[in-house]
Amino acid sequence: MLLDKLQEPHRSALARVRRSVALRTRRGWRASLLGGAVRDLVIGRQPHDLDFVLDGVESKDALHVWATLLADGARVSVTGFGGLRFEVDGVEVDAWRVEDNAIGAGPGRHHETIGSVLAGGVTLTTDACAVVLGATPADDVECTTHLLHALERGEVGIVSSSRLMPTIVLARAAKACVDLGLRPGPSLVEFVAANLVGDMSFGVALRRHRAGMTPAQAREVLGMPPAQTRPRKSVT
Repeated sequence: MLLDKLQEPHRSALARVRRSVALRTRRGWRASLLGGAVRDLVIGRQPHDLDFVLDGVESKDALHVWATLLADGARVSVTGFGGLRFEVDGVEVDAWRVEDNAIGAGPGRHHETIGSVLAGGVTLTTDACAVVLGATPADDVECTTHLLHALERGEVGIVSSSRLMPTIVLARAAKACVDLGLRPGPSLVEFVAANLVGDMSFGVALRRHRAGMTPAQAREVLGMPPAQTRPRKSVT
C-alpha cells in the first residue's frame, strides 16, 4: 500500500488525522490526502508536509475546531489558499473543506468531492492525485491520467485553466521543476507564453511558495523571457 511508505513522524500524523475523521464519519466527514505528499510517495520520495481536503464538514468553524483539537491547542493559522495550517506530531498539515479549497471554490468551480476536484479543479499535473482515506482497505490512489503521462515524460504541465493568479501558477511550476527534477511540458510552455509577469510580483509568489530562487532563476527554469524593464527617462 502506498501510504505504508510513509516514515515517522508523517506516519503518526496521518494516523491521528485518520482516527479523528473516522470518529466523524456518521456526520458525513471523509478525508483525502491530496497532491504533493501522494505524488512524492508515487515517485519514491518522502513528503515534506501533508495536505488534506475534507468532504462533509458542515462549516468553516467546525473545521477550525477539529484542527485545534488535532494541534493540541497550538496555533492554527489561515493560509492564503482558503485552508488552515497547523502541526500534528511536528508535521506541517494544511486542511480545507472541499468547498473552500482555493482551487475548487469560486464561480463555476464548485466541487463537492475530491474526484470532481481532480477532474477539473487542480492546476498542475503534479497536484493531480489523491488518496481517499478509508475508501478501500488499500486506500487506493485516485489521479488524473495527466499525472501519469506527465511523470512518464518527466514533465510538469497544466491540467486545467485556473482562477489562480499566473504568478502563483508559475511559481508553483518552477518549484516543482526544480524540486522534482522535471521540465516544463507543452501545456506549461503555452501557459508561460500567454502570461508575462513582472519580477516584483513573481518574486513575491516565489517567496510565498518557498521556492528558494530568484525571479531570473525561475524564468530560466521555465524558459521565460527576461522581464521587460521600463527605459529610464533622461535627466536634462
